[in-house]
Amino acid sequence: MPRKQCPLLCSIRKSILPLNNALPKWFTCIWTTAEELHNRLVMAGVMGALKPSMVADALRLHNTDECLVAKAEHNHVRYYRSKTADLTDLTNIGPCKQRFKKFSTGRKNRMNCSRTKYFIDSGNRHFQIINNALFELEEKEKERMNEQRSKFDYVIYIVLIP
Repeated sequence: MPRKQCPLLCSIRKSILPLNNALPKWFTCIWTTAEELHNRLVMAGVMGALKPSMVADALRLHNTDECLVAKAEHNHVRYYRSKTADLTDLTNIGPCKQRFKKFSTGRKNRMNCSRTKYFIDSGNRHFQIINNALFELEEKEKERMNEQRSKFDYVIYIVLIP
């Protein structure tokens, strides 16, 4: 029997990779890990409630045959970049040459990220889907926590009254 999944989480996962591809070319041409991709989306304007696990699930579940994001591995770490940037790169520089200063030390180049809210004024459909779903998830979580508190308070009152 298949597992019941939250439709809000599914819509978030489906929209993460197209939203990443909507970033400017100077963002998408850099090889990133799943955590760095998460940080880049949050810096571009996605709500902070977006979890790194949601990005990792999107990369695992919705990038079949590397249709949206190209994948490469270096030192057992997976790196990703937009498929459009990967196809237009004639030299096809992998993450080891782009991200590392010296191969012997393994020192990484720093990721250039600006705190611009890139998607807020752009009217991107995927951005709106993700932020609305994250907002609804937060509201549901608040309601659930309030219900648990009210049940817990009720139990305390019953116990305290002799």
